[in-house]
Amino acid sequence: MKKITHLDLSHNKIGDPGAECLSGSMVRLDSLTHFDLSHNYIGDRGAESLSQGMDKMKNITHLDLSHNRIGDQGIKSLSRIGAMNESVNINLSHNEVTVYGAENWSEVLEEMDDIVYLNLSHCKIGDSGAERLGSRIGSANKLTHLILSDNDISDIGVQRLSQGMDRLYNVTLVDLSFNKIGDTGAEYLGRAMGKMDKLMSFDLSNNCISDHGVDRFSQGIGKMHQITHINLGFNKICDHGAVCLGKGMSGLIGQDSYPFKPGFHERDRILSKIEYVDLSHNDISDLGVEGLSKEMKSMFDLRHIDLSHNRIGDHGVVCLAEGISEMYHAGDMDSDPFLSSFHERDRNINKIEYLDLSHNKIGDPGAECLSRSVVRLDSLTHFDLSHNYIGDHGAESLSQGMDKMIKITHLDLSNNRIGDHGIKSLSRIGAMNESMHINLSHNEVTVYGAENWSEVLEVMDNLVHLNLSHCKIGDSGVERLGSRIGSANKLTHLILSDNDISDIGVQRLSQGMDRLYNVTLIDLSFNKIGDTGAEYLGRGMGKMDKLMYFDLSHNCISDLGVDSFSQSMSKMRHLTHLNFSFNKIGDHGAVCLGKGMSGVIGQDSDPLMSVSYRRDRILSKIEYVDLSHNDISDLGVEGLSKEMKSMFDLRHIDLSHNRIGDHGVVCLAKRIHEICRPRAGKVIHTYSFMSSFHGRKRSMNKIEYLDLSFNDISDRGAKSLSESIELMVNVRLLISAITR
Repeated sequence: MKKITHLDLSHNKIGDPGAECLSGSMVRLDSLTHFDLSHNYIGDRGAESLSQGMDKMKNITHLDLSHNRIGDQGIKSLSRIGAMNESVNINLSHNEVTVYGAENWSEVLEEMDDIVYLNLSHCKIGDSGAERLGSRIGSANKLTHLILSDNDISDIGVQRLSQGMDRLYNVTLVDLSFNKIGDTGAEYLGRAMGKMDKLMSFDLSNNCISDHGVDRFSQGIGKMHQITHINLGFNKICDHGAVCLGKGMSGLIGQDSYPFKPGFHERDRILSKIEYVDLSHNDISDLGVEGLSKEMKSMFDLRHIDLSHNRIGDHGVVCLAEGISEMYHAGDMDSDPFLSSFHERDRNINKIEYLDLSHNKIGDPGAECLSRSVVRLDSLTHFDLSHNYIGDHGAESLSQGMDKMIKITHLDLSNNRIGDHGIKSLSRIGAMNESMHINLSHNEVTVYGAENWSEVLEVMDNLVHLNLSHCKIGDSGVERLGSRIGSANKLTHLILSDNDISDIGVQRLSQGMDRLYNVTLIDLSFNKIGDTGAEYLGRGMGKMDKLMYFDLSHNCISDLGVDSFSQSMSKMRHLTHLNFSFNKIGDHGAVCLGKGMSGVIGQDSDPLMSVSYRRDRILSKIEYVDLSHNDISDLGVEGLSKEMKSMFDLRHIDLSHNRIGDHGVVCLAKRIHEICRPRAGKVIHTYSFMSSFHGRKRSMNKIEYLDLSFNDISDRGAKSLSESIELMVNVRLLISAITR
């Protein structure tokens, strides 16, 4: 027993009594190095018991108690562990720690000089807690990771914290995201981080930093010789800040806005190791991108660029494209003495793997210029230009530039103005690349564009994700897709929502879908599919045993269609999410769906009479059921609730906007109560099917969402339901509107 080194009990339901019992046994585990109790219900009393049990565990190096209910008193008890062990990685994030808990940890930091990892994120320690940590944190000179995100820290707290951080010479990661740090705080951090020459990753996203703060902060970046990751997304940075940040990242050192001050030599400039830059959700326009792109010449290792959700237009993209091209120009290497000194090093800007320019103002001219540069990015895998103003001409230019990008796997051009001609041009990309995720939703595609894509499907047999939603391709377009889509046998996601598809189009589509053995998600919502279409889909999807998500919401399906469709559901052995909301389903349809979801196979109304029932029934994996906005009454809920016995993983139930009354709620409550009621370890033996799964834990109490709003429930129904709700210990949301 003493040889146990790793013990992981995370994501369970352990509380203080369990932690107390566990601590009594842990005294013997003197070889334990990794101990994980995250995502449980441990409070102060449990933390205190654990600290007493672990005080003799000299070899503990990783302790994770995140996502619990530990408060200041528990933190004080746990601080003893740190004082008795060396090289400890401690994660206490997502607890109920305040300034007093932070003060307790600040005191132990002087003794625990070998701590290497400290995570106190999502604890709301505030400025006072940050000040107390800052007064002692300099003693932890071996600290490598400091995570204090989401703690309500403002400039006041950062001022004192930064004074202690300037002695953290070995720190490699600092995360202060999701706080209230402004320009003054950024200035303090820039000064402190100037001495952190080993710092590699720095996250200041989701704060209140503007150009002035970035200007001051960027002066410290030039001294961080090992910095690779910078995240300043979700701030208030404009053009001047983007220019200053570019100069800081490129290795320019100095106080003024143009760092080449008197006495500056090229040998004082360092080689940038920046790999990851996130400036998304700011206020950067063309001028800022122009200044930023000029400094990209020395960013040899740049792999990830995120400039989404800004105000970048065509001119900014042109400058960005020129910046990328300049990195390849041989003449520039010779003309720049700084760059020529590194001629032995491979200029590997073609290692850019991620480029996100979504949610900007890029049109066809910008796309055309960008296409000339991306041809050199042969390592690009993710390319996002969604939510812009790109039309057919821009799409055609992009297709010409990307035909040599053999590693591209994710292409997002959704929410643009691309029509059929542009779709035809883009189809060439798909034919030249494998394992493609393509999103062309919310464009101006019609049946002709769908026809072009249907032709390329035969060549592109490695397509894994296809999104043509909100394109109005109609029945004709779907028919053409259906005739060829069977060739894409590696397809996992097919999204055709809001396309005016009716039963006619579904008939041809379903014929091709029966060969999609690897599909996991199908979305046909917001169409005009009726009962006949549902029947066709049921036949075509009978062979999709890997299907997990199916959405037929906002259609015209009634009981007849659901009856036909549900007969094939038992073959979908991995189905977890089912959405039939906003249809015309009544009581009979609800009963049929219940039998289909529970794994019952057969045509008759009572499958329990079938001889083959017991051996053919499967264990339901349904987690999410949405039958809202239909015409289901008490009778339908009664039949549906009878089949819930085998739905062990059910977490989300939405029956809102129906005609359910007290009797239906009473039936539902009885079933929940029967399944969740403690039985002293015994198992239900009503059916041989249930007894065959006696080893599986009955987890009906994992229901997290129950919506019965906008029905006909009165006090009687609410009372019955309340008795069952007590057994669902994890339920987080209950909406039960009493309408009479």
